[in-house]
Amino acid sequence: GSVVMPKNITVWHGRVLLVVPEEDETSYFVNAFLGEVRRRLTAAGYLATRVCVSRAPKGSCAQLETMLGQTVDFALVMYGTPRIGRMLSASGVPYIDFCGTKPNGKHAWHFPSGDADAKAHFVEHCRRAGVRTVMEVDFGSPGTTSAYAELSAAGIKVRHIAVMPREDRGRLEGIERAAFDFFLRLGRDEFPDLFLVWDDYVARGLLTAMLARGIGVPADVKLVTFANAGFTPVFTKTLTRIEHDPMRCGEMAAEFIRNVLTKGRVPDPPVYVLSYVIGETFPCRP
Repeated sequence: GSVVMPKNITVWHGRVLLVVPEEDETSYFVNAFLGEVRRRLTAAGYLATRVCVSRAPKGSCAQLETMLGQTVDFALVMYGTPRIGRMLSASGVPYIDFCGTKPNGKHAWHFPSGDADAKAHFVEHCRRAGVRTVMEVDFGSPGTTSAYAELSAAGIKVRHIAVMPREDRGRLEGIERAAFDFFLRLGRDEFPDLFLVWDDYVARGLLTAMLARGIGVPADVKLVTFANAGFTPVFTKTLTRIEHDPMRCGEMAAEFIRNVLTKGRVPDPPVYVLSYVIGETFPCRP
């Protein structure tokens, strides 16, 4: 009953689950990041399987439940929740959570993105440029990403705005359209010296509204936005931005996973650091 295996058959060293929330399946960052992780793990001989879950308290995690009934060596979780963490801990599968609920356990790690340096460079830029007022803009309920404390400490007045996505347009288009509608109506007397936008789709809506109103960026108002390397909003000028690099992030995650699976020791979890990149929408002073 024995069979000689073909010479070119792939023999996997192990299986890694890439757990992604269904709410973020269309995200550029998520797909670029996980694509790089999968590419590097596949080259190293690991079968990387993508699994979709819901972050909603009672949403479906059926795919994850099914996969945990099979042999799994490791899991990478995007924006995990306590419920997903409990499922993985109960299964005994070691995992690392990217920017989700910080796990507690011997075989669970947190992979944060560090923006402290980028925010420090941004605030110093504002101080040198004489910025007095900043409007921070996000979508949905105000998130944890903010430079409020750092700006306030520098004597800069900050106002935080959260635009509510248009549910009739789909998640990403709904965010962009809601931002466009908000900034189309925003009174000129409410304009700050600088907009700090924590989402690239909000930035798209803002920039489109500024063009529609004939407002110049940076002549009339300056802009700094969060952006992904290689996927920044399209504008007539280069963007000053706090930048994520999903490919570099994926490289770091894959290296960590390979170290856990091959070296028999627990390495320090990675910390991905964002960059502050100066462009034409908030240039350096001459």
